[in-house]
Amino acid sequence: MAFYYVDGTISSASGTGSGTEVDPWGKDDDLLAYALDQILAGPGASADGDVVTILAGNVNSTTTPMLNYTSADFSGYGVTFVGQGRDRTVWDTGTQNYMQPYTSSTPAGGAGNGFQITCINMTIDATAQTLDTSSGNSLTGRATNFHNCDLLMLNPSNTSSHGRLNAHNQQVNIFGCRWEKGYNVLDSRSGSVCFNSVIRAAPSPSFERNSYQGIWINCLFDWTLSADTSGRGVCDYAPVLMNCTFLIPSGHNRPAVSANFDGTTAINCYQEGGNCFIEQPYSSDWGFRQLSNIYLYDVTEGLIGANGTRVGGYVENAVVLSESGLRDAANQDYRPADSLKLQSTFQIPAWVDMNGSTANQKTQRESIGCYTAQDLVGKPYYPRLRG
Repeated sequence: MAFYYVDGTISSASGTGSGTEVDPWGKDDDLLAYALDQILAGPGASADGDVVTILAGNVNSTTTPMLNYTSADFSGYGVTFVGQGRDRTVWDTGTQNYMQPYTSSTPAGGAGNGFQITCINMTIDATAQTLDTSSGNSLTGRATNFHNCDLLMLNPSNTSSHGRLNAHNQQVNIFGCRWEKGYNVLDSRSGSVCFNSVIRAAPSPSFERNSYQGIWINCLFDWTLSADTSGRGVCDYAPVLMNCTFLIPSGHNRPAVSANFDGTTAINCYQEGGNCFIEQPYSSDWGFRQLSNIYLYDVTEGLIGANGTRVGGYVENAVVLSESGLRDAANQDYRPADSLKLQSTFQIPAWVDMNGSTANQKTQRESIGCYTAQDLVGKPYYPRLRG
């Protein structure tokens, strides 16, 4: 593992610097790719877990893939890119797609499986991309992690085929991020994990769903801008959901979850608007594992939709509210109202630490639904000019 440094404010057509903190690498375009070239050419080649810190300025990409390296280049290990904050560091992907290549018959990119990358404390600006979703193109072509990032995927000038975060069976793990989705069909695949994040749908004219399975904990799904009224769920294919909030336009024929398989588990979740919490999008037999502490408001058919025939699943404490469970959703105040507080039947067990003291005094979960991702809603995006 080694630490390297780049500076987006350094002007150089061909690249300069030694990659140290006092003499960072600098290049006008494709600075991160240049940094990886230097790492592979030097004694740090194939080191496990290299970290590249962006000291100042922004970085951009002008080629596809943006980081054209294979697992052979980095011996299957990952590289972490660290910015100075989502309001100070922007990775402008331009019109390019794929941060790293992936072996498949559909995506563009180099041969071989791309190495894994992690992005921390930055904005990923992919709003200029014009991706063809029918060919499977997407921003990530390999397992990728995002921590404290803004993921901007919506291209307002392209309303039919733009902005998949991931289109393959690869994990995309998201922690403390704000993800503005593009005009797409499917984004995150099985095995993906998302914590403490806000996910917002585009005003898409075609049906829009969010995930293929995955684990979603303490997340806010804001689908209020979606013009699509189809019956596909916000989350799809048997996700695991804990402490999540779903906002769906009132009267839309959309559930929070499409139960295409029987593995759905949802605990301590809140839904406002839409058709029902869970339903099979096709008329057939279906089931789920567990629905516990699901609170609903302004949901047409309640917890379980009428489409298809439910053949199994455990239900505990499903509650329909007579008013919104959020403080002021119309003005983007999505914090839980009093009606959602201290309502969970799931208790957090107390335990005794090594000194013999009770380590967990708080045994009651704070609320139903998401209660921390709200902190991400009001933060402004980084102002920028292209060109």
